[in-house]
Amino acid sequence: MPDVYLGFCWLESLLHQLAVKGDCNGFVAPSYGPLFDPMSKHQYPLTVYFDGLCPLCVAEINQLQQLNADGHLQFEGIHAPDFSIRFPHIDPESADRVLHAEYADGTLIYGLDVTHQIWRAVNQKRWLVILRWPLIRWFADIAYRIFARNRYSLSYLLTGVRRCESCVIQPSNKSARRA
Repeated sequence: MPDVYLGFCWLESLLHQLAVKGDCNGFVAPSYGPLFDPMSKHQYPLTVYFDGLCPLCVAEINQLQQLNADGHLQFEGIHAPDFSIRFPHIDPESADRVLHAEYADGTLIYGLDVTHQIWRAVNQKRWLVILRWPLIRWFADIAYRIFARNRYSLSYLLTGVRRCESCVIQPSNKSARRA
């Protein structure tokens, strides 16, 4: 019975360590480690290659821009006219199907790994680590692929706009402070 209790406390500690400070008999799980955050060894900035025609995508980028006070993230629209010239190693069609991001050391990550890492970079939505756990990861990746394939229809349902010709990316807090 104690092993089950410690296992539960470890999970509870992992999920709630920032919000809830329970001692669970002195057992505290690490916030991130190699098992749950294999990208932790990479250096910022993390460049996110996003779909600037997708209203939902742009809304998330705008939210991230406002939270990116430390400058850990950079954003590049895959539909920019000079995208292929500036980023010849990124296939815009592939990046349109699955979210891509690149660390400063050149390591590329994709899909929900990107989502997890961009929110981690701004110290928000730490619960997303759950989506990268081995068993959950498989189901979450399937759900992500369905979302990515249907994001324009979902945008229409949620915003009334399927695609925007020129979605507005808000300047980051850092840019706004300099002006």
